[in-house]
Amino acid sequence: MIELTDFSCGYGSKTVVPSCTLTLRDGELTALLGANCSGKTTLLKGICRRIETNGVCRIDGLSHTAPPARIAKHLSYIPQKSGMTLSCTALDAVLMGAHVHTPLFSDYSAEQKQKAADLLRQFLDISPETDFLTLSAGQQQLVILARSLMQGANNLLLDEPDSALDFSNKHHVLSTIRDVSRTGKCVLLCLHDPNLALRYCDRLLFMRDGEIFEDITLFEPDTDKLNAAFRVLYGDVHIEHVQNRPFLFRE
Repeated sequence: MIELTDFSCGYGSKTVVPSCTLTLRDGELTALLGANCSGKTTLLKGICRRIETNGVCRIDGLSHTAPPARIAKHLSYIPQKSGMTLSCTALDAVLMGAHVHTPLFSDYSAEQKQKAADLLRQFLDISPETDFLTLSAGQQQLVILARSLMQGANNLLLDEPDSALDFSNKHHVLSTIRDVSRTGKCVLLCLHDPNLALRYCDRLLFMRDGEIFEDITLFEPDTDKLNAAFRVLYGDVHIEHVQNRPFLFRE
């Protein structure tokens, strides 16, 4: 669970998210929607304490100002780009997620290696010995997602996890993330595709100018309220149901 109270964050003297009070619950997949430069990535970085923050942020009851090693056991963050430039096998890249649970200078256990192999197989049909740097951007994103699950944190933050993926892999990844949330994890992800959010998520947060102006749960939602929120972000759009599923269309 992630709890924000009068939480603000930004860069230097520039406050991007002026105030946010929000509770993200275990077992819930929540999408953060908004235009470019609306503050979505900034909010995720603030929760991770990668930028300057004020107010209260608690992760499973633990203040996000706690030592990073303690926070890493509760919170995992996947940015838009992995930033990994190290030549290593795909399996070793996934195993990096176990660092927080492995004593310094110790080797990974047999159980950890097996779990990493299983996670890699769940996401990609490649040899575990494949060099991470030879993978496509989409494949690398899948490996990083597997690494995040290897970390075992209860709370996951994902910044556009579908950005480098083709059509099939977008749905594969979102379906997998939804399955992960069903195990009781708290998951918040930034998305640009509202139809992916409508299909896979339990809750939508609508963000504009650094503020969350609407919070809608997708279990029997108010369609008028949902339409109004989408129109603030995307203009002349409306929701239609196709085979009992909601889809957003431009008018």
